[in-house]
Amino acid sequence: IPSPVSVVNDKKNKLLYFSTSNNGIYKMDYNFNILENFKTDPLNPFSLSSNSFTGSKRQKDFKILNSVNGDLVIGINSTINIFNLKGNSFQRYTSNNDIGDESINSISVLDPNLILIARSHGLELFDIKKNKFEEISTFNSQIVYDLISFENKLGIDSFDDEFGIVEDSDQVNRFTSFILSNKGLFKIEMGKSLNVASISMVIKNDQ
Repeated sequence: IPSPVSVVNDKKNKLLYFSTSNNGIYKMDYNFNILENFKTDPLNPFSLSSNSFTGSKRQKDFKILNSVNGDLVIGINSTINIFNLKGNSFQRYTSNNDIGDESINSISVLDPNLILIARSHGLELFDIKKNKFEEISTFNSQIVYDLISFENKLGIDSFDDEFGIVEDSDQVNRFTSFILSNKGLFKIEMGKSLNVASISMVIKNDQ
């Protein structure tokens, strides 16, 4: 595999995916047999949008979207690519928001139909099923470097101990996300209807 950048492990289907610096994505089995090399095709809108991945975004812009069916989500430049394993094809999505042309720095999967997108300027929530990008305006003037999300499931003691989640189903929001930007570290709580319930600053960057 020439110039590999990232690897994604699909445990259920026993597949490995390797992104590369300029040769698209390779799909391999657990015996390291190359099954396919996905590349962009200007005549095929269901192909990968670009062949190039950058090392600075390693493991941040290439994720398992659905661990059950093996679908993937890939952020390349400003475009979201969804790989459908069953159809062995890609669907491209672009945002029409003001920050839609900003490059994608990181992706966090909330559920198989909802992802958070960190851009070079701004943060978006993308509902795949509705094909709807929603800006979270608090971050529009910020460089969003990275993000991570947790589903707030009751009974996960390590999560409760670390973040102080109240074990009451009426009080617990569905997701907690931590957003790292040039302004600091932020915490976003998302409700059961996947609305943004609250945004708070955890650590301010004074530099």
